[in-house]
Amino acid sequence: MEAIANDISIIHDILPVGGIRLHRVSATPENPWARVAFLPGYGDHAMRYLDFFKWIAARGVALSAIDFRGHGVSTGARTFVNQWEEYLDDLAALLRASFKSSAPCDFVIAHSHGALVAAAAALRGQLPCRGCVFTAPFFRLKIRDEQLAEETRRDPLCLGIATPRWFVTVSPVMREVMRRAEEFSLPLLTMIPSADRIADPAAGEEFFRRAGSMDKTLKIYPEYRHELLRELGREQIYEEIHQWMRARATR
Repeated sequence: MEAIANDISIIHDILPVGGIRLHRVSATPENPWARVAFLPGYGDHAMRYLDFFKWIAARGVALSAIDFRGHGVSTGARTFVNQWEEYLDDLAALLRASFKSSAPCDFVIAHSHGALVAAAAALRGQLPCRGCVFTAPFFRLKIRDEQLAEETRRDPLCLGIATPRWFVTVSPVMREVMRRAEEFSLPLLTMIPSADRIADPAAGEEFFRRAGSMDKTLKIYPEYRHELLRELGREQIYEEIHQWMRARATR
C-alpha cells in the first residue's frame, strides 16, 4: 500500500527573468519518485491549485509551479506580453531553477493556455521531460460565431481579461501547434471536459489524434467544464494523473 504523507509544506519564492519577477510555488516530499513542473492557464495562477499540489506531493511527487508574467503574484503588466514567446522564457526559467541533471523534470502538467505553452516548447525542442499531461488544452478558442466575436473584441465597452496584444500573439501559436501536431512525440495524457466553454474540446481531441506520440491516452469528461482540477469530484482526476505518471516513472 502506498504511503501518504500528511505534513507537506508549500514553499514560495521568486525567480528573476530579465526585469520580471516570477512567483514560484513548490511542494517537495522526501525522496520523491517523480518531479513535475505545473503550468497554469491564462488569467490563472498557481495558488488556485494548492489542493492538487498537496494531494500529489503527499503521494511522493515533487512539484514546482509558476505564475506566468503578468499573472498572480508575478510582476509585469497584467496578462500582457510584447511577444508570446516570453511565456516560453518563463517556462525555461522554471525548468532551469527547479530541476537539475541529477534530479530532472519527469513530467509537465499543464492546464489550458499552459498546455499551449508546453506543446509549443516541446515542438521547438525546449521541453526536456518524460511526458506531458494536458488538462482542458487551449489549442483553439471556443467561438460559435467569429463575426460576432470580432465585433465584441472591437467594442471598447466590452472588457475581458484578455489583452488585445495577447490575442494577436497567441493566434499564430495555436495555428502552429495544430499544424505541427504530428511532430509532438512525448508520452501524452490529454484530459478534455466536453462542456468546456473556453478551450474548444474538438481542438484538443484533434491535436491528440494527430500527435505523433507512440504512447498517448485520451480521457473525456462529459458535462465537466473548463477547470478540471477544481471541479467537484476532482480527486478522480488527481488519481488518474497520479496513476498515469506512476506507470511511466517505473519504465
